[in-house]
Amino acid sequence: MVARSYTFGTGTQLDKLFLTQLQIVLDELSTAIDTNTTSITALKDGFEPGLIKQPQNQDYRIVERFPFAATIERFTVKLASGTCTVALKIDGVTVGNCSLNATSSQSTTTTVAPKTVSIASVISLTISSNSNAVDLSWQFDWTRT
Repeated sequence: MVARSYTFGTGTQLDKLFLTQLQIVLDELSTAIDTNTTSITALKDGFEPGLIKQPQNQDYRIVERFPFAATIERFTVKLASGTCTVALKIDGVTVGNCSLNATSSQSTTTTVAPKTVSIASVISLTISSNSNAVDLSWQFDWTRT
């Protein structure tokens, strides 16, 4: 890319036109930034869903590195058939109120402390008491902090 330099005489009609057009472009850019910032701020809430076809009694790392600080608000599990216990964990610590008995009926809980996710936290599920569990679907809802 070649750098270009333009020189206009002070106070010429061309200078005034250029400055007027530049101001319009800057105003439009400022409006676009304000609009997009509002849209980005609106993305404060989200969820992470998943499915484990044949769950076993073990830990499953479901998010290797959470991208921002957040608070986990809700946890939901369901099986196609069978039963098991599913615990949601942040960096190896069970999220408060998030050890659920999974069955073919949906089970949802609201979290209590500890439920804070730091940047780069690992989120995992621990499956235990598995009795022929099939198609474990899970979801946790979060709010960005």
